[in-house]
Order: sequence, then structure tokens, then C-alpha cells
Amino acid sequence: MSKRNIPLFVYGTLKRGFYNHGLIKDQDFVSAAKTEPGFIIYMNGVPEMVREGEKEVLGEFFKLDEKTFELVDRLEGHPIYYKRDIILIELEDGTKTKAWAYLRPNVHKGTKRTKDIEYV
Repeated sequence: MSKRNIPLFVYGTLKRGFYNHGLIKDQDFVSAAKTEPGFIIYMNGVPEMVREGEKEVLGEFFKLDEKTFELVDRLEGHPIYYKRDIILIELEDGTKTKAWAYLRPNVHKGTKRTKDIEYV
């Protein structure tokens, strides 16, 4: 079994209770988390997090093994649709750490911003 040491911040359909969570359900959930300020989510059929504005995005922090990380890359269309990048996040207990996150580099005009900081 491979080691689960790849840090991943998820904010949309990979979160617990959402339809793509099955892909990472056997991985290690660490904590609820939020991004540092400077992100926003657009809805374009799926949530798309971009570096923009001054808000934080709420999500969850997991530790993945390499095989699962590769599967998530495929699901997210990295590097064509989403691009994976390291961001700073804050865990529920206040600890700050870095994690991979999937960002949308080019948001299409006409997409809607979310009304608050959490994808529901």
C-alpha cells in the first residue's frame, strides 16, 4: 500500500457527501479547512476556484496516496481544464499548511460567482 502523504485541499464535488467523493473516500481526511484570502468560486456546471478577490474558500484537507492523486488529476483534467497548484490553507484548529488545489486558469465570461465563501 502506498503512503498517504500528498496534501490536497478540496472545495467542490470531491468533498464528503458530494458525488465525486467516492474517488478519495478511502484516503485520509485531516480537517475542514479554508484557503488564504484571495480566491473565489465560479459556477459553470461545476465549481471552479480561481485566484481573484479577497475571499476565502471553505473546503476539506486530505492526505492522498500517489495512485489516488493521479486519479484525481485525471478527473480534474489537469493540466488542461484545471491546473494543480500549491496554496496556503488554514485547518480547523488554526494550523496553516500548504496543499495542492485545483484552480481554473481561465474562467469563461458569463459564469456566476458564488454568493458566499462556501460551495454548497
